[in-house]
Amino acid sequence: METKRPLTAVFENAERAQQALGELERAGFSRDQIHVLCRDERGKTAEARGGFARALAALGILRDDSEYYEGECQAGRAVLTIQAAGREDEALSILHEFGGSERSGAEARPIQAREERLDIRKKPVQTGEVRVRKEVHEEERNIDVPVQREEVVVERRPGSGREASGPIGDRDQIRIPVREEQLHVEKTPVVNEEVTVGKRAVHESKPVRETVRKEEVKVEEEGGNAPVRTHRK
Repeated sequence: METKRPLTAVFENAERAQQALGELERAGFSRDQIHVLCRDERGKTAEARGGFARALAALGILRDDSEYYEGECQAGRAVLTIQAAGREDEALSILHEFGGSERSGAEARPIQAREERLDIRKKPVQTGEVRVRKEVHEEERNIDVPVQREEVVVERRPGSGREASGPIGDRDQIRIPVREEQLHVEKTPVVNEEVTVGKRAVHESKPVRETVRKEEVKVEEEGGNAPVRTHRK
C-alpha cells in the first residue's frame, strides 16, 4: 500500500525544529506522526531524541526530495516531517510559525476556501386548535293559527196561539253539544344546515435571516521579486 507523502519543512537549526515539534504535540499530533532529522555532534545525520534517522523513502518522500533534505541536514539545518492525517493546514501553520519552510518547487497543495451553508429543516408543530361544537339557543315565536268553534244561536219569535201539545210545567229540554278546535303544539327537530369540517394544506413562504461565514483566499506579494499570476479554472 502506498504511503501518503508527509508534510516536510526545513528549519534553521535543530532547536527551532524541536520547538515546532513540541507545539505540534500540544496541538494533538502524536509523536509517531512526527520525525525530526538533524546533524549530531559527530556530523552524522540522526533523528532527534535519539536513534538513527529512518529512511526518508520509508516515510513516502520521493528520491529527489530525499537528496535535497539530506543536503539540508549536511548543511547544519534540521528537517521535520509529519503525517498530518487531514490536518495539513493546521500543521503547516505551526511549521511556519517556528520558521519552517517547504522545498521550493515542491508539489503545490491547494488551499481550500470554505463557506457555511444553511441547512433548513421543516418540522410540523401544532400552533392552534379549532373546535367545532353546537349550542342551543331559545327564541319565542308568535304564530296565528286559524281555529273553528261552534256557538248556539237562539231565535225567538211570537207564537201562533195554537193549542200546546203538553201541560204547563212539563220538563221539555234540548241538549245541543258545542265544539271548538283546540291547539296542541308538538315540536319536531328538522335539519336546517349542514357543516362539513376538514383540513387543507396552505402553501406560503416564510423569510429566514441568518449570518453565514465565507472564507476568501488572499494572495499578498512581499518584496519586489515575487510576481504572482492567477489562473481561474
